[in-house]
Amino acid sequence: MRITYVSIIVLCVFLSFFNLFYYPVVSDNFDFWHVGKAISVGMSGHIEPDYQNAGYYVFGVMIAELASLPYEALPTLPLQAVAVIIVSIALLRGVVGRRSYSALALILAMLVFVSKYGNKSYFMYYCHGLGFVLAITLCLTLLLYLKSLALEKRQALSILIILIVFSLNYISYKLVFFSVVLVVGVLVVDWLYNFRWRGESRFRPGLTKLALFSIVFTFAFNQILYQGFIPRLQEASESPFSGLDKLILSFYNPNATPFDAYYFTYPAGVRNALTVWLALLLLSVLVTTLYLAYKFYRGEELSNGEKVTFGFILAGISVFGIYNLLGLSVFEYLVYSGLIGYLLLYSIARGSTMHRHLVVASLLVLLALNGYITMMSYEDQYRGIRDYNSFGYVTVPADWYVEKAPYDDPSVEGSLYTDVFTGGLIAAGMKKTELVDRYYPRTFSEDQMALLLLHDDEGLKNPDDVFIINYRLTYFSAESWVTFNSWSNYRSTLDENPLLNKIYSSGDIGCVSRYA
Repeated sequence: MRITYVSIIVLCVFLSFFNLFYYPVVSDNFDFWHVGKAISVGMSGHIEPDYQNAGYYVFGVMIAELASLPYEALPTLPLQAVAVIIVSIALLRGVVGRRSYSALALILAMLVFVSKYGNKSYFMYYCHGLGFVLAITLCLTLLLYLKSLALEKRQALSILIILIVFSLNYISYKLVFFSVVLVVGVLVVDWLYNFRWRGESRFRPGLTKLALFSIVFTFAFNQILYQGFIPRLQEASESPFSGLDKLILSFYNPNATPFDAYYFTYPAGVRNALTVWLALLLLSVLVTTLYLAYKFYRGEELSNGEKVTFGFILAGISVFGIYNLLGLSVFEYLVYSGLIGYLLLYSIARGSTMHRHLVVASLLVLLALNGYITMMSYEDQYRGIRDYNSFGYVTVPADWYVEKAPYDDPSVEGSLYTDVFTGGLIAAGMKKTELVDRYYPRTFSEDQMALLLLHDDEGLKNPDDVFIINYRLTYFSAESWVTFNSWSNYRSTLDENPLLNKIYSSGDIGCVSRYA
């Protein structure tokens, strides 16, 4: 019963917090690109072969049609909140077992989680958010599988694990990799422990088969692995720390290149709060990992919850490492690992009041930091990605562009370029009109940013390219997850650029082209 009460309390706190501070904030810059594909699926009644998140798009069509919601509203609603919160509470409860279970520590951990990620893809309808629900469900299922002694229960749980891995391949390419590493990690940790301290040299047969299925199915049927992931990984091998470089730029700008003055950097207060926040959570991951490694070294029994925690941390580190090579720092799964770690550390410190007080104090500090970051970000950081008029400030100019673009003129060879968020909104509008070929939007590359900001057109190849500028966004993303300060800071730079021809302006949105 206590878990039910905790779930209700946390869910009520989350919904109140979300409605007060976030709605209708979009969780990710790529949201509307996916909305456009869901619109295409809904209008045509079939899925294009190159759609890599087909299950996510079909599920979005089902939600929109059954609830009579516009597709554009899906990214602004916390459709996954109930599932994430309830499964998280069940998982955290399973990790600590019945040892020193504390509703207070659990509520604090979940409040920290809710506060920081109230506007993030964990709770919103996004492919990786939906994948995260399945991933933590997989963790819980693995935990039950390790605990179960009855053959029938293990068989039923095995079927559920197979279905989750199967579904993830068609929902989230990021989380399917996470889940494969998770299953393999739990298998290896379980085998190493049994081999060293119990003299058992065989892997668990059932768990081994599940790990092999996860690997084989993913490598056989996951399209993005070969079409996008491996090629990009090969290109990114020249700059193995590009993800960390971009993270550092958001905290500190060395002004070493011409673009550095334009890169987005957090305000000093938010920057300092985020640094402490991240340090506290990564410290939890480090201490938990060292504690579990020490138990393994000493030959002390590892609980099933501790084995799953080990696997979760390993999967989080793997995702961070791979995405760092691709050019993005992905901390969210290490953050969740840190929350699991705090609860685990609280449960094992039952003989030490001081250690428990340290854990609770850390969680309270995290909660205070999240509150500060939220209040500081409320007015400024969500400008442009929160709109109570269905993002009409973008869709109206986009409709004008769709109407005026010379689709039938063979002499015009240009493309449309804009930031990731605005491009997604335009792409969704173009999917509705089925005009998706020549003028389907693309994201700013380094060459286009050089033209717009540095008045340098040396790298441009096509004089017919068109650029849409969103002045309302506090910051915007260009190609390869590079984040720039708001265009509103550089209006005069654009107006004085002799290489640009102004085509359209609504105040918030501008449309320019290069002079022929």
